[in-house]
Amino acid sequence: MIYYLETNLIAIVIALILLIQNNMVSSKKETSNIVFDFMLWALIVVCVTDVTAYGYRGVSMLGAQISNVIYFIAMALGTYAWFLFVLIRVGRTNSLKRALLFTSGPIVVLCIGLLLNPFTNFFYTIDQNAIYHRDTGVVISWVVEWGYIILAFITNIMAIISEKRKQVRLEQLGYLMFLIPMIASAVVQMFFYGVTSTQIGYMIALLLVYLNKQYYEVQTDALTGLSNRGAIFSFRDSVLSSSKEAVL
Repeated sequence: MIYYLETNLIAIVIALILLIQNNMVSSKKETSNIVFDFMLWALIVVCVTDVTAYGYRGVSMLGAQISNVIYFIAMALGTYAWFLFVLIRVGRTNSLKRALLFTSGPIVVLCIGLLLNPFTNFFYTIDQNAIYHRDTGVVISWVVEWGYIILAFITNIMAIISEKRKQVRLEQLGYLMFLIPMIASAVVQMFFYGVTSTQIGYMIALLLVYLNKQYYEVQTDALTGLSNRGAIFSFRDSVLSSSKEAVL
């Protein structure tokens, strides 16, 4: 129990810090920041329900059932939010409503299925001793979640290939880092049953994305989207520090 508390508490604290910082330095009206906030809240819910699910194990079937339903839904919504975040940040859509309309089908079906799981036991089973057991349906939840992550990856790669501005390409390259901790934590979670790693990987991924986002936001004019004075100075310094001849 101490392991679950410590691991999830670390992730919650870091998520709260990022949440506060994101709202201090960024405009909440920007769609990408709203989606990023949602991912952080989803991570917090995942961590809290992971702890409560462990606490109810062997104690309460109802508590374990509710905790696991919320855990799975929060994790699924978090991965879908990442897909939306990438769509918006790489400029594939400026309308969150349009993106929701055309891409939300699988996640809606998955969430409905998870809500019905206490009656169907399709994704997992809580036995009479209040112990959690995976069922075959859990693979479908993995497919949907990783489907959105892979779609985000493909969208990101296509945007990088078609983007001509170097600074924008570098920002988009940074979002590919989301995959590294997510893959590592998923492999650990699948092969070492009972180890809490998914939310840690999720937390590290969001931290990397936040740092990347902030690095390029401070070098971009919020009104025009063009490079600001800080970006020009950064470019000047990189040119002056190189061995190549250049004229400014």
